[in-house]
Amino acid sequence: MTNKHTPTIILLVCSSAIGFILSKYFQIPHVTLAKEVDGVNLLAILVSIVIAYVFYKYFDKAKENRVREKELIIARVEEIYQYVKETSNKINDKKIEYTQATSSLKRLVIQIKSIEKLLNIADIQINNECRKEIIEITRSLRELQTDSPSKSIYADDLESIDLPIKVKEGIIFYSESRFNEINSEYDKLKNKILEYQLVINRA
Repeated sequence: MTNKHTPTIILLVCSSAIGFILSKYFQIPHVTLAKEVDGVNLLAILVSIVIAYVFYKYFDKAKENRVREKELIIARVEEIYQYVKETSNKINDKKIEYTQATSSLKRLVIQIKSIEKLLNIADIQINNECRKEIIEITRSLRELQTDSPSKSIYADDLESIDLPIKVKEGIIFYSESRFNEINSEYDKLKNKILEYQLVINRA
């Protein structure tokens, strides 16, 4: 039984109780009903009202808990969004430390998978297509940021060769075109994370 059925249940129970009471006190044309309300009928009415109240409180609490769970998960996704913004801003002057480039993307994948675990714990069912796209964009970023030149190229030759990225002394240097590609992928990733928040909120 889901929350969406709660108003219907309450309405049916209350309508039945009110209708029963009115039928005892008001004459319906061409229909003869006893006007006395005995103890058993009165008890049945009171029980119906109590059951309706219990149903309302139970499902209202369940709905409140579910909303709170969603808010917590969405807040966690917002933290991931901010983390992606900070990570993209670390590529200053078209360069970044190699270890930083690899570790930040690995951490991002772990964070996204943790969201999936939280959704399962909260029993919130969503379309995982958005999450899959986030993972794919992250993998694309990993390739764009860390795809090293051939091992046959020596460090002394890096300045004279036109490469998308150059790694020297643990620092990755990006060409203009590669830098633009990376920024474009980060924009896609941020938009997709915002979409992920909407999908969770609508679940």
